[in-house]
Amino acid sequence: MGSTKTTLGRLTIICLIILVIHEGVDELAAWIVGECAELEYEVKEQRKFRNYVKKEMTRLKNEKIKMECCLDQADEHIRHLESNLEFLRYEVCEVRGEMLRAQNIQSQVAAELRSQEFAQALVALEEKRKELALELSEEKASRMDSSTSSCPS
Repeated sequence: MGSTKTTLGRLTIICLIILVIHEGVDELAAWIVGECAELEYEVKEQRKFRNYVKKEMTRLKNEKIKMECCLDQADEHIRHLESNLEFLRYEVCEVRGEMLRAQNIQSQVAAELRSQEFAQALVALEEKRKELALELSEEKASRMDSSTSSCPS
């Protein structure tokens, strides 16, 4: 019986070892399955992220193309505005020159008008002086006539 107890003890130990090994294998299998699921999830998330990044890159490239097109249009518009500005500067210079010429002519006309007005005023004064001289001489003559007629002869 001693040997049966030993055999039974050994058998129990072997069963326990098999049970531990079996439980360990099940745990290892569960851990491996869990790790595989986690890795599959991670791969799936990485693919989602990669697809998102690809879409964003495509969107940004398209945006860049649109922006470059807008910049080209803005550059063309700026060149057009600069050309218009240069033309307007030239026109302003021309208008300033015309204004200076017009002011010069206006000054000359004003001076001429003043001299004509002065000449007309002189002529009017001369005519007035002649009228007054004529009136004075007529008055003198009239006084002389009246003084000679009042004198006894």
